[in-house]
Amino acid sequence: MLTPLRAKGYWEGAAAPYVWKMIDDIERRLESAAKVVDGARRVAEDGLGDLKSAQKDLKDATRRAKEKGPHINADGTLSPDVIDNVCKVELTDEEKKTIETADREIAQILRRGVTADRDLAYSLMADIGLEHRPPRRFS
Repeated sequence: MLTPLRAKGYWEGAAAPYVWKMIDDIERRLESAAKVVDGARRVAEDGLGDLKSAQKDLKDATRRAKEKGPHINADGTLSPDVIDNVCKVELTDEEKKTIETADREIAQILRRGVTADRDLAYSLMADIGLEHRPPRRFS
C-alpha cells in the first residue's frame, strides 16, 4: 500500500524528509492496527469455540433429557409435571430425580455459555477498548 509513496524520485526537495517520516509513522500505525485486529480475531475465535462447545453440550443434554422422558417447554425450561408426553399429577421419586438432574445439567451448561459470552465481550473490550467505539448520541 505504501510502496508507490516510497518510489524513488516521488518526493523531492525540502518536504521529502518530512514526508518520509510521515510514511514511516503510517507504516508503524498500520502494523500496530494489524496486531490489534489479529488479537481480536484470536479472541473471537476462542470465544466462538467456547460458545459452540456449550451449544453442542446443550443439544446433547436436551436430547438425553428427552430420551429419559421429561418434556422441554418452548421457552427451554423443563416441565415439572410432564413425563413421556403425559401430564401427571403425582410423579414418582425417580421421575422427580430425572427432571431435577436434567434441569441442573441444562442450567450448568447455560451458565457456561453465558460466562463464555461475557468473557468474550470483556476480552474484546480489553483488546479493542472503548475509545474505538463511535460516540453515543443522546437525544
